[in-house]
Amino acid sequence: MARPRIVLRGGLVAAVAATLLALWPAPAAADLSDPPGACVVTSSWGDSGVTVNSASVNPSDVIDVPKTNEVTWSAGVNGPAEGTVRPVAGSVYLALPAPLGKVTIGHWAASTGKVETSGIANLPDLLPAGVGFQIRMEHYEKGSLFCTASVRLRTTGGPSPLAWGSLAATLLVGALLTLIGFKGHCSFLMRLLSGGLGLLGGALAGSDLVLFGVLPLDSIATVLLAAAGLITGSFLCKFRRERLRRKKKKEDKKDEQARQPVGGTA
Repeated sequence: MARPRIVLRGGLVAAVAATLLALWPAPAAADLSDPPGACVVTSSWGDSGVTVNSASVNPSDVIDVPKTNEVTWSAGVNGPAEGTVRPVAGSVYLALPAPLGKVTIGHWAASTGKVETSGIANLPDLLPAGVGFQIRMEHYEKGSLFCTASVRLRTTGGPSPLAWGSLAATLLVGALLTLIGFKGHCSFLMRLLSGGLGLLGGALAGSDLVLFGVLPLDSIATVLLAAAGLITGSFLCKFRRERLRRKKKKEDKKDEQARQPVGGTA
């Protein structure tokens, strides 16, 4: 039966493709603001003196910022005339690796004539060291999205405890999948369990690569790794069945050869 091997090879190909995408340099965006120049987000990190302005950063850069408990931010727009009162809304937030998600550090919603706002926010302790993330800005004028801006950042320091915890969870799921591959049977529940574990394992592997700074936060490779895990996990029991069938076939062949008389004659 070639089907299990084909499916497993497909999972392997997806995993290799994810790795290549992880290592392939992503093309730089034309501008950090969309539309270009319309939004500007600035952040100052604690008392370190490090200030990052989206208007002066190369789109391909990843800026190192210190791990701190406080960030001062400002958000400005180009286009509306200063003093023209109109309804506006928006936010500035940190896009963190899964499972941390999104942390809003500032927002606004009012009728105003201003074209810039600012604030100070306390950062959660979960902000991991040595990991890439983004600060993003969204601004709405009269209820419609006017512009967005984002900057890729990375906190200085080594991997956080969260990264090591994620790696430990990945190894545990890998051990369970190995056990299923050697000892599991092919019932529907077992296939469902192994598929779920494969999906979880692939997702955790992608999270590990993000948390250890190998992949950027929005890399498609994380999705491919999860898909490869789902495919591989779903067919582990069939792979085991095929392996046992081949083993039995070899044993039967050896038994048949052993029963034949010396010289090959009756």
